[in-house]
Amino acid sequence: FKQIFMHLITNSLKSFSNKGIIEISLFKRNNREIEIQVKDNGRGMSEEEKERIFEPFFSRFEKGKGLGMAIVYRIVQEYGGKIDVFSEQGKGTEIRVRLPIPKNEKLQGRAKK
Repeated sequence: FKQIFMHLITNSLKSFSNKGIIEISLFKRNNREIEIQVKDNGRGMSEEEKERIFEPFFSRFEKGKGLGMAIVYRIVQEYGGKIDVFSEQGKGTEIRVRLPIPKNEKLQGRAKK
């Protein structure tokens, strides 16, 4: 989780030209999976950028290395999860990560939006 949050939040911060808003949500779905949502009102992405966002060494940022989202994708795949990207240029980006809850694990407490 630390790696996922770190890279998603870092990308959101880089997408702002000045000030911006990042919304972070965590949901438990049907006792079978959790969903992490990171949404920002940054510069957004073109269709080409969305298609390439998980490629290693592809970066949308001048000082980016292009590894953050590739790492997130690899982690999500290793745990049998899914990741979706919703973005529009000039209107921001929302990343949704869904991960299965292992059958022998129980989540404590409630996460609210």
